[in-house]
Amino acid sequence: MASIPRPTLAELEAYLKEHDEKQETEKSEAAVAAAPAEEVTEVKPAEESSNEVSSEKAAKKKKKGPFRVIWNLITTLLVITVVLLAVALVGVRLVGYTPYAVLSPSMTPKYLPGDLIYVEKTDPGQITEGDVITFVADENSTVVTHRVDAVDRTERKFYTKGDANENRDGNPVLYENVLGVVKFSLPKLGYVSSYVASQTGRYVAIISVLVLILMWILPELFQPQKKKDDYQVK
Repeated sequence: MASIPRPTLAELEAYLKEHDEKQETEKSEAAVAAAPAEEVTEVKPAEESSNEVSSEKAAKKKKKGPFRVIWNLITTLLVITVVLLAVALVGVRLVGYTPYAVLSPSMTPKYLPGDLIYVEKTDPGQITEGDVITFVADENSTVVTHRVDAVDRTERKFYTKGDANENRDGNPVLYENVLGVVKFSLPKLGYVSSYVASQTGRYVAIISVLVLILMWILPELFQPQKKKDDYQVK
């Protein structure tokens, strides 16, 4: 009778190890199959979330009522008007022009009463016949704007005449009394300049600017406070 060969100790250990690994693998696969499926949370990219927030804000802006739109339009036009007036009356001085209001009709039809003329300081030696100059006419510092009718270089004098006048001015204008040459004018703005230069006009101008600022910020003061949820990204 043939004898059955007995396994060696090394073969027996290898068999047991393989058997244990096989059982561990089967247990792991069974655990994975029995586990409930986890919920998958979708995470949106930051750019997509930011675009959604921007779209919501844009939609809210579009929902502004007609009153708010009209109010913004009026205040914007008033601000533009005030800025333009400030430039025309004061800002031009920064570029070398001095504004003067025309009060008499002596230079019609070139310059009418109420016009605002802009005078640039000029070297009297460069002023020639036909130029319209602004000058100090007497000891009372009366400012006059007339056209140069003749020039006396030797005596350093100008002879002037208003376009609407028949005769020359009685007194010649000394070089040192010349304020400058008229470069351009704006119609009817002289009335505004004269009014603002008065004491009452200054008070009215200051109050008007303050009221305009209040009108500009008033809608923001009464705007309902936005909820914090509006700024949270879910």
